[in-house]
Amino acid sequence: MSKEKITFYQMFLLMVLFMLGSAVVVGLEMGTTQDAWLTRLVSTVFGSAFFLLYGYIFFKHPGKSLITTMEEVFGKIIGKLLSIGYVGYFLYIAARVTRDFTDLIIIELMMNTPNYVIAIAIIIVVIYACSLGIEVIARTAQLAIVLWVGLGSLVIVFTFIDDLPDFSRLQPVLEEGWGRVFTNAFPVGTTFPFGELVAFTVLFPFLKEFKTKKLLMTGLSAIVVSGVTLAGLSALVIAINASEVMENLAFPLLDAIKKINIADIIQRLDPIGIIFLVIGGFYKITLFVYAAIVALNQMLNIKKKIFMQGFLAIVPLVASFYIAEDFIEHLYIGLELVPYYLHLIFQLYIPLLLIVGIWIRSAFEKKSTKKKVS
Repeated sequence: MSKEKITFYQMFLLMVLFMLGSAVVVGLEMGTTQDAWLTRLVSTVFGSAFFLLYGYIFFKHPGKSLITTMEEVFGKIIGKLLSIGYVGYFLYIAARVTRDFTDLIIIELMMNTPNYVIAIAIIIVVIYACSLGIEVIARTAQLAIVLWVGLGSLVIVFTFIDDLPDFSRLQPVLEEGWGRVFTNAFPVGTTFPFGELVAFTVLFPFLKEFKTKKLLMTGLSAIVVSGVTLAGLSALVIAINASEVMENLAFPLLDAIKKINIADIIQRLDPIGIIFLVIGGFYKITLFVYAAIVALNQMLNIKKKIFMQGFLAIVPLVASFYIAEDFIEHLYIGLELVPYYLHLIFQLYIPLLLIVGIWIRSAFEKKSTKKKVS
């Protein structure tokens, strides 16, 4: 794995596809108010602060992943226990995203198809991608982003040609004040999807150069691009569907795409919308699974990873069937419970604790150095 290297540009593309992956499916409404777009912009600022923490950890331990850094700072026992926690966290979120797209395809496209058929098809592709390695995944992202941007731009243009958006639906702005915006922005809007970039702390060592400033610029640029994109899509979707209607929509963006009907010729574009959504979903699932593989490899120092790729990918496959009874419960758990009781622990609390540990360790090392000199 250490021989595989990717550029900062490829890292940027992977981050953008990763963050937009499932957020465009279930995260556009952000409280189902007309200020959802503003909530996304505020979440982008908070998300940038999260990434600065990850960048600082990399700055203090350049060339090392979060897993190896935790073992150095906390010791092998605590470090490995926390590493196991991150492996489980990555696989659980991969299972959630798998469930997102399984339900999306079944509800919107293949209603009579068993859910396990869709989920198995997704995971087979994920296993194959992980077996090829991060370099290949990153190179495919360079092609996928062109298709992704092309399809997205085409659909947006069609909505305006069909005169669907009514931006008066975004008014009144801040009807419930900034309090509601900040409540929706943190922790839910921040942890999903921006805080999930914690998975990339395991992938940082694959960069060709260990330049903290460049890494920070890459990550922050990806967050801004993703945040502005989500804010724009939120505004567009609300302008088409109205915030009151969005409360009853499972997939707001897809429902907006379904309304396109230009002269009874250009219509029924939802398959294009699903392709657009699934592209991002594939990269999100793949990168979470790959991060779990890399984390376990670094923790156990396993050189042969073929077994791990298959085994770890099967975990989110099986888990996706049991994490919720139905899609409504799945959304409730993902947007109401996971941000508070899971995301914050792995995205914020442990990295902050690690930074404190780095400071304490650094202070002790300075004292011991002074004693030796004296």
